[in-house]
Amino acid sequence: MQTLPQTYQRLYHSEYLKKKIMDEGMWELIPGVDSNIRSRSGSHRMKLNAPLFSFIDHFFPEGPFAFEPNMRDGRFVFLPDRVNHQGFGISASLFYPGWLDIGHFWYPDEYTEAELATHAGQIWVQVMHCLPDNEQLADMVQRWYFDQTPGLYCAFPFTSDIVIRLDGYFMDDVPRAAETIRAALKDEEETVRKNGEGLIRLMNQLTGGD
Repeated sequence: MQTLPQTYQRLYHSEYLKKKIMDEGMWELIPGVDSNIRSRSGSHRMKLNAPLFSFIDHFFPEGPFAFEPNMRDGRFVFLPDRVNHQGFGISASLFYPGWLDIGHFWYPDEYTEAELATHAGQIWVQVMHCLPDNEQLADMVQRWYFDQTPGLYCAFPFTSDIVIRLDGYFMDDVPRAAETIRAALKDEEETVRKNGEGLIRLMNQLTGGD
């Protein structure tokens, strides 16, 4: 197993974070990602993800948390440690260098007891962005990532104040999930409501609903 270059060994203080960065699954199983961290592209990937690593190193050095790769572009996605708690993901921004993207990260097939009309795989949809020294984002992460409530659920962030939780196999009752989303966002600005409608539309497309 390769080791983290000394530059990053010195830069980041969290041993938990450094171990997670070097997990083989984050380097060897992703299409288009050079598995050699010391290559030019490997170094570029580390620099791209630096805002996320700095956020974690500052606010959550002890974890526990998980990383998964964004399978489209190779970015690290910061997630809750529990695989049955999805919906909330954070990554370094591609379009705002030095910023973080906050969005919906989940696997819809895991939230149905039936078979979806369209297989989805990994879903990532960015809904907002902020700088990595954001205390409000850290508070959101503390509240949602480390929630030990048992059961299967998604917690979808929409604003710095609104995270919508959908429990169990909610893909089997999209109208009910849609009602929950619309009720929570009814007083929000148009952009936020459109994000809610986008999630509902995706759920309908995957289930073959209206």
